[in-house]
Amino acid sequence: MSKVDHLGEALAAWTDARGLVIDEAENIPADRYSFRPTPEVRSVAELFIHILEVSEMMVGELCRPDGDFRRTSFEELIHELKEAYKDFTGNVKLFDFFQEMQYAYSAADLVVTRAGATTISELILFRLPAVIIPYPYAYQHQSANARILEKSHSAVIIQDSLLGAGILKDALQRLVNDRVRLTNMRLGYESLFRPQAADRLLEYALALN
Repeated sequence: MSKVDHLGEALAAWTDARGLVIDEAENIPADRYSFRPTPEVRSVAELFIHILEVSEMMVGELCRPDGDFRRTSFEELIHELKEAYKDFTGNVKLFDFFQEMQYAYSAADLVVTRAGATTISELILFRLPAVIIPYPYAYQHQSANARILEKSHSAVIIQDSLLGAGILKDALQRLVNDRVRLTNMRLGYESLFRPQAADRLLEYALALN
């Protein structure tokens, strides 16, 4: 199977982003580094630390013993998945790609996912019960994201290292057969909503000037 080496491309993008982050850090007055919009979110200094942690995550990927920074084409990946499910007798449908994810989310009763920030935001928006498997090489930031939903009783967390032990299968069987719990997981999202969030965010952003 052909693969394209994207290491040089990734390093160039990282170098460019690094310069932009440093420029931005130097533009912020030192006395504003402790600023945080609300007590629940990161301060400016903590955001920069988070960016460093994500950079470390990429280094971790490169240093993994089984690391392979070549990327299989999307078409080949879909072909592999379809071949893997070819003889599966369950009710499974694979899609090449979903441009309009809102339709998939609207039809879903339960989601199995990683815990990137965008995904977590979408789960909150659609109030979807979830089984979350944090990406293990993300230096804990995906675990932190997942715990937000776990704390609201809207998600179950399973560690990646336990996937081969049948724990995911058991969790899915319990949840799909427990409609009451799925309903309560949706209701758990109520604690995460913040009225006028956009207005408050704009107010805090303008206060930085």
